[in-house]
Amino acid sequence: MLGCENRKGSINPLDGAACTRDTRGMVKSVEGIYRNGKVELMEPLAEADGSRVIVTWVNPAEPVDLRERGIDELQAADLRRRLAPFAEDWDRPEMAAYDELLPP
Repeated sequence: MLGCENRKGSINPLDGAACTRDTRGMVKSVEGIYRNGKVELMEPLAEADGSRVIVTWVNPAEPVDLRERGIDELQAADLRRRLAPFAEDWDRPEMAAYDELLPP
């Protein structure tokens, strides 16, 4: 876009339109561990060498006592079975952001 060179995320001074960039295919989540001031990725990302990253810290969840919530072992097993199809999506690292949301 004319006038947007080196101005991504700002306003085009020529016509007032937003300067944007194509971000499709640029986002990838990878699990890692933070140790000694560095993030150790669980899988290599050779294609990302030298790229900027955003790191989201995932605070380990506290265990939930289901008995305190009125759920016995049989009910817990049934819930696990019925919710299993969603586990792959829920277990993605970027979904941890929802753990911090407060209930309405």
